[in-house]
This record gives sequence, C-alpha cells and structure tokens, in this order.
Amino acid sequence: LLEVDGTEVSDSQVAELSAKLRNLEKTRKELLVQGISPPVRFFMETVLDGGLTHAVVAELGQCLASWRKPRLQPLIRQRRDLLEKRLQLHQDLRDQNPAQVQKELDALSKRLGETEQASEQLSITLDTFWEEVAAISDLSQEMQGLGLRIPHELPDTRTLKSLYAQWAWTL
Repeated sequence: LLEVDGTEVSDSQVAELSAKLRNLEKTRKELLVQGISPPVRFFMETVLDGGLTHAVVAELGQCLASWRKPRLQPLIRQRRDLLEKRLQLHQDLRDQNPAQVQKELDALSKRLGETEQASEQLSITLDTFWEEVAAISDLSQEMQGLGLRIPHELPDTRTLKSLYAQWAWTL
C-alpha cells in the first residue's frame, strides 16, 4: 500500500489504524446506547416537539445565557489568575532555579488546561444543541442500517433538517 504522498504503508500502521477504527465504531455504538442527555432531551421536547417558534428558541437561548453566566465567571477569573501566575513564573525563570520553576510551570499548565476544558464544557449554545441532535440523529440512522435499535424519541433526519431550516429561515 502507498500513501497519497507515495510513501509506503507498513503492516503495523494498517493494524494501528484498524484498531482505531474498531475503537471508534465501538464508541459510536456506546454513544447511541447511552441515550439522550437530559439537556438535549429538554431541548427536543421544548423546541422540536412543542412547536418550533422563534420565540421559544429565543427564550431558550436567553435561559442558556443566564444559566451559563454565573458558572463561567469564576472560571474566567481563575483562568486570568493562572495566566498571570504563569507570566510571573516565566519572568522568575531567569532569577530562580530553572528546574523548580519548570515544575511549577508544568503544574500550572495542567491546571490551566483543566480550567479551559471546564469553560468549554459550559459553553453551551443553541447551535450546540442543534449540532448534538443532528449528530445523534445521523448516528441513529447509520446504526439503524446495521440493525441496532435506536431511541424512539429521536426525530428522523429529514424532519430534523426541515425543522432546522424552518428555524434558521425565521431568524
């Protein structure tokens, strides 16, 4: 086998990719079996089942923003503090033991990464809900083709695309 750039592909590379694909397929099936998370279920019940109107979607967007704000503010402050500490450590790197400062920098970078990950998990928007519902719907359609049972509360892909187009058109 050859790569696109003409380099030869080894058997170990093929085996590694094959293992990754099997793991990905297993993960996708597990995702579908888990069912829909409570926030996405609420979104679907409110927006998709309850009659799609711009007012309902706008109200849900406002509720998300008001829910998100008090949870994000401490994380934003923590991130700012960590960035300031990191800057200070970089400045101290010249004057102090580099090994000790590097150890502190590594620990600080880890905490900064955790803080940013927590912030990202709270960055839920209406688009996030649409994306998750669409991804789950597409996945369920794919899995149905493989003979797996899908959650009954999922709209079919055509209905979802139609509802999204209807909502987007009224913006």
